Amino acid sequence: MTLFSEFLQTITPDSAMFTAQATDDWRQGRTLYGGASAALCLEACLRLVADQGAALPPLRSAQISFIGPAATDLRLQPVIVRQGKSATFMGCDLLSEGQIATRAVFCFGASRSSPVTRLAARAPSVPGPDECTAFFPSERRPAFAQHFDVRLAAGARPIS
Repeated sequence: MTLFSEFLQTITPDSAMFTAQATDDWRQGRTLYGGASAALCLEACLRLVADQGAALPPLRSAQISFIGPAATDLRLQPVIVRQGKSATFMGCDLLSEGQIATRAVFCFGASRSSPVTRLAARAPSVPGPDECTAFFPSERRPAFAQHFDVRLAAGARPIS
């Protein structure tokens, strides 16, 4: 099993872009698990800015479009779309075998004070993880799911 940190370490610079290696345990069928594709795009953006000796404000939003399969020959093309005083927009295309697999847009923004007060909704009362059953039966778990300890807190599994 490839740890998430090891998975991200496969990203290496290659002229104006980055390359990455996907291991089978991060796949969902014939493509990379969507969360892993998004993580590669975010990491490529962070590295692009870090390589320029700069820093970004906190990540505020992300829009991820999964367009095609991300299988082999992964290449990442991060770009700064716009950088202002308080916000930076970045995009990243994840290419697989020369075709676009994922397109991501990230917004990084500085904190600002606001006269608006919002009340956060209370978290539902659920049993602790040790009291809940595993979400995926071990024999029917997708390959990428071995990286997550998912528990069913209430209700029934989908398609049960």
